[in-house]
Amino acid sequence: MKNVLIWIIKAVFAAICSVVILSAFCLLYNYEGIHIKTESGATDYNWESGQFKSTMKEGFSWINVDKYGYNNANDNSKSPDILLMGSSHVEGLQVKLTENMGYLLDELLDNLSVYNIGMSGHTVYRCVDNLENAVKAYNPKKYVVILIDGVKLDEASMQQVINGDAMPIPSYSSGIMYATQKIPFIKSAYNQLSEWVSLDAKRNNDDNTQEAESSQDAETEIEKSYTDTLSKFLDKAKDSVSDNCKLVIVSQSLQSLDESGKTVYSDDKEMLDVFSSLCKEKGVAFCSLTSSFEKLYKEKNILAHGFSNTAVGAGHLNKHGHRVTAETIADLIDELEKE
Repeated sequence: MKNVLIWIIKAVFAAICSVVILSAFCLLYNYEGIHIKTESGATDYNWESGQFKSTMKEGFSWINVDKYGYNNANDNSKSPDILLMGSSHVEGLQVKLTENMGYLLDELLDNLSVYNIGMSGHTVYRCVDNLENAVKAYNPKKYVVILIDGVKLDEASMQQVINGDAMPIPSYSSGIMYATQKIPFIKSAYNQLSEWVSLDAKRNNDDNTQEAESSQDAETEIEKSYTDTLSKFLDKAKDSVSDNCKLVIVSQSLQSLDESGKTVYSDDKEMLDVFSSLCKEKGVAFCSLTSSFEKLYKEKNILAHGFSNTAVGAGHLNKHGHRVTAETIADLIDELEKE
């Protein structure tokens, strides 16, 4: 009995030491931190105040978020001229604090302040669903800028937002799920498992999508339905912004290289034309980053996505992508200011 007890104590001690060592490694290598439910509803969740975040998994960055849980170097949270929204590309945790698009845009627009509430996982559907709350929380004076990952949106997801049925991203501000986020190794292991499950689900969804698009007649019917849904979706976004504000949507088409080294973009011309024309019809400012990304590659042989520790052109925007995005948005804002 005594030997069994000793063995159990040794096993528990070894497990604790392993978790401590692995957590120390995760804290340096890739620590996302603790996210909690956002009380204002501007985003589904935000990071804890001043949260330390690190990555050597995709890019190299060790930063602390601001006191409100967002990635900003300057506190422009009180009625900024520009409120910047979007997913992890906007949040920019893969680059230095002074290299993300929010910081650069604030530097480029001398007379306009920028506050960035970009948050991982917040695709265009979550942004539009939260937009009214975001405007109430931060009261932007002139512009709300939403960066989207391509103009071909999912019709079912748009419809959920229109109907008010869209579900927020879950987060935990208390309890065991909150407590376990404080242990870097457990947080990292959970995220890896979630990514694996999501990848498998995405593969199945892609297979179903291919089967559903087998009929040309069905495609024609879906296209009209899609356009109607997109129109209502943009109406909801526009109506969520106050009268004194201009809604700006910027599309960053995903960029990759084919076998010959030629750049390929995810946005096709037909979908781009549909999206652009509807934005124009509704008074929403719109621009695509494709030409800016292409110029960067042609002039400097640099891709807007990818890092030295990732596959070529894969993943999030790198520092060059953030710079080009900020410059493109700044040019668009300058044009709008002259109107």
